[in-house]
Amino acid sequence: MKKYLAAAGAVALAVSLSACSDDSDDDSATSTAAETSEAAEYTDPSAAAEQTEGDIVDTAESAGDFTTLLTAVKAAGLEDTLRGDGPFTVFAPTDEAFSALPANALDDLLADPTGTLADILKYHVVEGEVLADDIADMDGDTVTTVLGEDLTV
Repeated sequence: MKKYLAAAGAVALAVSLSACSDDSDDDSATSTAAETSEAAEYTDPSAAAEQTEGDIVDTAESAGDFTTLLTAVKAAGLEDTLRGDGPFTVFAPTDEAFSALPANALDDLLADPTGTLADILKYHVVEGEVLADDIADMDGDTVTTVLGEDLTV
C-alpha cells in the first residue's frame, strides 16, 4: 500500500480540483508531479465550475479530464461523500496522469475498491477549500487528508 500511496501522492500534487473555486489567473499549462519526471496538464476547474453549479463530482464530470478518477471514486463508493457537504479539495490526477501508472496498477486497485483504492482516493482529498494559488504559497507545508495522513505540499 505504501508504494501506491507514494505514487498517488506524487501524482496528486500535479493538479488540484476544487468545486468551490474562484477564478484563477494560473494559466500555466503544466505542473510537475512532486519530484517525478512526469508532468500532468493542469485543468482549471473554475471554467467547469462556471458552467456547472454543482458539487465536486459534477465539476469533475464537466471538466472531462477526470473520467478515470471518477470511475475509481464511484467504484470505491465515495461519490456520495464528494457530493455531500463540503467544501472539499481533491488533488485530482487527470486521465493523462493515470496513464503513467505501472501496467495493471489501476486494475489491481479496482479489484479491491473499498480497500487500498478507497484509501488512496481519501489521501487525495482534504476538507476545506484549497485553491491553486494557495498551493503555490504552501511549499513544504502540510495538509491533513480525509484519510488522516499528512500530505506535504
